[in-house]
Amino acid sequence: MSLVSIIVPIYNVESYLKEAIDSLINQTIFDDLEVILVDDGSQDGSGVIAKTYAEKYANISYHYKENGGLSDARNFGLQFVSSKYTMFLDSDDMYTPRACEVLYHFAEENNLNIVIGNLFIFPGNTPNYDWKRYFGHGNRVIDLSVSGEELLKSPSACNKIFRTDLLRQKDEFFPVGRHFEDAFSIIPLMANERIIGLVDEKVYLYRQREDGSSIMNSIYTKEKNYYDYIDLIKTLHNQLIVDETNKQIVYGVQKFITKSFHGYLLNIFLKDHISFDEKERAWIFDQILPIYQNINYKMLDKLSEHRVMKTIYYALVTNNKSLFVNPILEVNRIIIRDQILINPEYLCELEMHSIHLYASIERFIEDNEDFVLIGELISNNVEIDHHLQNEFVFQLKGPKGRVVEYPVQKFNKLESPYYKDENDASCGIMVRIPMSAISGKDNHFELKMCIIEETTQEHRYIGVLAHNLLHQYKREKTQPISLNIRPNRTIELITKKVSVEQPVGKTNKETKVEKSMQDNVQSLLQRIKRGIIQLKNCILK
Repeated sequence: MSLVSIIVPIYNVESYLKEAIDSLINQTIFDDLEVILVDDGSQDGSGVIAKTYAEKYANISYHYKENGGLSDARNFGLQFVSSKYTMFLDSDDMYTPRACEVLYHFAEENNLNIVIGNLFIFPGNTPNYDWKRYFGHGNRVIDLSVSGEELLKSPSACNKIFRTDLLRQKDEFFPVGRHFEDAFSIIPLMANERIIGLVDEKVYLYRQREDGSSIMNSIYTKEKNYYDYIDLIKTLHNQLIVDETNKQIVYGVQKFITKSFHGYLLNIFLKDHISFDEKERAWIFDQILPIYQNINYKMLDKLSEHRVMKTIYYALVTNNKSLFVNPILEVNRIIIRDQILINPEYLCELEMHSIHLYASIERFIEDNEDFVLIGELISNNVEIDHHLQNEFVFQLKGPKGRVVEYPVQKFNKLESPYYKDENDASCGIMVRIPMSAISGKDNHFELKMCIIEETTQEHRYIGVLAHNLLHQYKREKTQPISLNIRPNRTIELITKKVSVEQPVGKTNKETKVEKSMQDNVQSLLQRIKRGIIQLKNCILK
């Protein structure tokens, strides 16, 4: 009797099949293996190749069936298994020479139903998957109810050995007609078994096909994958979270769900691989809402720093479907706690990131009475509009620390260079500084702004920075009023004292010459006037 049976589902892989089967023949315990080749209705030369090997080797058998997919082929192959242990090899991948030996012996020596080995991708580099951190420390036995929950993120059936009886507990171990069949089957199996063996050795080589036809290459481009994955995470939630008492298992399954489905949400809202309309997004929200309302927000908050993704997760945990469908989070009131700006709509237990806010100054104008600064409030993690209820105060801080305050006017800013139409209007700000308060003096003012909370009157300073557009308004510092934009984009307002007797920009010599000319003109006019009077008197005589 063989020690291990290996099921190899085959479908149109004539270019890779020989390498796969040869990797089995090269096993150190090949004579103790039972190789079951299942031809799932191949239409190329795969069947001929498989038959040739079956005719040559007594421990290799060939079985044909009509096409039914990977799960159906694996289930079909299980009926021919006669060994105590079973392994699976996809027909375009390979085993390392010692794979079957090391997995089998570790399972036997430790009386284990499941043993996992290391997996690598070829050609190219293997990502540093979370579950790989358990490798590199030697062979060991892990209790998932105590630790090792990241191993649940390795649901592949191919880098593992299973006690055959475990796979025959139900008629169809792998779900037929679904993508992600491994995750549907292997994650619940591992979670229920809990005691898992780990062999610290490379056992499986996963082929990343150069033509992009590998399943993982098309994971985000096919619409059916999205619906199948929603079905998967709902199944895992119902089987392993709702009634599960072990917190470590629940935590591990939740981490698998959130980390793996994050890629799908990312593609739905931020990528161009596929498009879902508002009706479809609303359906997705209804399906996954029960799952995410039971997940600690800390786990979700770590997945992305992108404002849109944070908004999506906020919508899920707060049951806000409209926000999920159109993830634009608008802030209309900000509270201040321990000098941190917080949106009061966020639930305290969510521990959402604080609001990052600053004032961007784009231009200024002058009239006879006021020097006017114009810009907008900008945040990198929420959207701020002109309905914001908080009061803002603009400050000029002089060199001696004297501070003068001016109110900030908020308005619906439509001409922002960041936005395209009225629906994208933001919170414009305008500050009027009386010319009388700053002109006629040599001063350098630091520009500051603070936000005030209405109820507590607590305030917090925010940055005042120059927008790129502001550079075109810079002047020579010899002008009565000019702006100095520092390398870190902070702004300094500079004023110069202007003499009433001495117009701006003229030297003392030029002023004296001009005054002399004015005196000469006045003297000439007086002489002309006297001459006209004398001429008039002569005529009358």
